[in-house]
Formats: sequence, structure tokens, C-alpha cells
Amino acid sequence: MPHFFCAFEDCNPSPDNRTGSDGILVADSVPDTTLYSEMNPTVKAWVDWTENPSYDLPSKVVFPAVASDVVAAIQFAKEHNLEVSVKNSGHSYTKASSKGNTLHINMNRYYQVSIPV
Repeated sequence: MPHFFCAFEDCNPSPDNRTGSDGILVADSVPDTTLYSEMNPTVKAWVDWTENPSYDLPSKVVFPAVASDVVAAIQFAKEHNLEVSVKNSGHSYTKASSKGNTLHINMNRYYQVSIPV
């Protein structure tokens, strides 16, 4: 659960100063083994609320299949003054592959490989 919480600013879904009523960060009070079905109803409501201002995820996601798709995505980002985040496999410890308010380019459908000679 704490890893999922990192989809939120400060890894905490609470939109209210990021603390619970006891003043403790909500993410810190959720055990690692908490199942979604067993989650505290208040925390579950924050997670389910798609308009939660604490979400810190890319605002747009593209799945390019060919090089021209990547070029078009970069041009779109430039025209709309969007920062770009890229994920080519796995996760990024620094969250560079899922940075908030970016045009996220997810390369999992890009199968073409080019080897320089």
C-alpha cells in the first residue's frame, strides 16, 4: 500500500493537509499488508476520488508504436508547454517515469529496436 500511495503528493492521498485527525501522516498509518477491501473507509474514499487534488500522476499518457508516434508526442508536448516523462520498463526510484502533470510516454508497445552501426 505505501508504494501505491506514492501516486499522491508526499505519498499521501489526504487532501486535507496530508494528515489524519491525529496529526499523523495517513500513509504512515497504513500497514504494508492492507488489502484494498480492508482499507480504512476514509482513506479508501480519498483513493477512489478521481478528482483528488493530491494525485501526482501524469496528466496525459501516450503509447507510441513507431518512431513517428514519439515525434508527434514530443511536438504535442512542446506546443502545449508540457514536461515529458518516459517509461520504457519497470519503475523509477526517483519517480521520473510517472512524474505528475506531464505528458507520459509509455514505451511498452514500442517493439522496434535500432542498433547503430
